[in-house]
Amino acid sequence: MRNNWAALWVIKRADVQAGPDSSCGDTAYYADPHKVESIAEGLYKVLTDASLRQSLMEKGLERARLFSWEKSAKEHIKVFEEVLNS
Repeated sequence: MRNNWAALWVIKRADVQAGPDSSCGDTAYYADPHKVESIAEGLYKVLTDASLRQSLMEKGLERARLFSWEKSAKEHIKVFEEVLNS
């Protein structure tokens, strides 16, 4: 069951004009949020293709290691300080 829930998280909307979201890179299966067929195809593909699903989950976990609350807080403080000092 855990793999099925993980599969649902790898479906990501893609802004048709801007392209894939930089926060996910190649760790998500992108679908056009304006087309039901695209979303359905993405869900079907990720839920039925074990190799794709495993690859996306592994890439997602690897990418998640790049982010932390501490790093986020430091980056926010840096921006706040730049604004205050300008």
